[in-house]
Amino acid sequence: MAGTYRPLQVFLKKHGLEGEGAGTLTSHKCLLSTVQGREPTCPVRGLALGQAEEVWKAVAHPDLLNRHRDLAWLVAHGVLPVRAVMHARRLAQTAKCPRAGCGGEETVFHALWDCRVAQELWRAAQPLMGQFWGPGRGPDCGTTLYGRGRASRGASRWRAAWLATYCCVEALWTARSLLVLDRKELSPQAIWRLASSHVKRYMERDGRRCGEEAARARWGCAAWTLMGMGKEALIVG
Repeated sequence: MAGTYRPLQVFLKKHGLEGEGAGTLTSHKCLLSTVQGREPTCPVRGLALGQAEEVWKAVAHPDLLNRHRDLAWLVAHGVLPVRAVMHARRLAQTAKCPRAGCGGEETVFHALWDCRVAQELWRAAQPLMGQFWGPGRGPDCGTTLYGRGRASRGASRWRAAWLATYCCVEALWTARSLLVLDRKELSPQAIWRLASSHVKRYMERDGRRCGEEAARARWGCAAWTLMGMGKEALIVG
């Protein structure tokens, strides 16, 4: 019988769980949370350790779609396959931004924030983002790339802002990929329409899960109305 429990004993010793009670050891969620809480925080280049913890919490936000978590993970690690990253690995001939007339180095920062096309999208998104950040305001670079600023917003507003931000990030990355792979260039208006459609899907999902009134409260009445949401939208999808 001793051999039967040997793997369990090795696991408990490896993760320092030998002194934990039955409440922790018999609950998958408690066990996972305890083990993950003891793991060292992966650093984020240019940020202090405490700031990195905030970043990884944002990346792993449970309400993000899986594809948005994947994007956020690549961004936080600085390995989104932009040309600067690919060129450094000898997988691209140039690090130059693929957009005509730009000429800048296509880093993650450039592709998602500094490029002319990215700036046009963030300006188009400002009426929506202003509902979460305040009139005339929107996400800054730190929020866009790393999800920082949670402490300055209420939990519900920050959640809505973070989900909407990654709708815009996905739209930017989709437009960039179409340009590089298919030589198809989307207009700024088309990129914003794509981002808007992603935001609406999040709103629709909240509406189906918790009802329209609760979803409206999560996003704010002004943002809900701005995106053209209503009972008829919740039936679709």
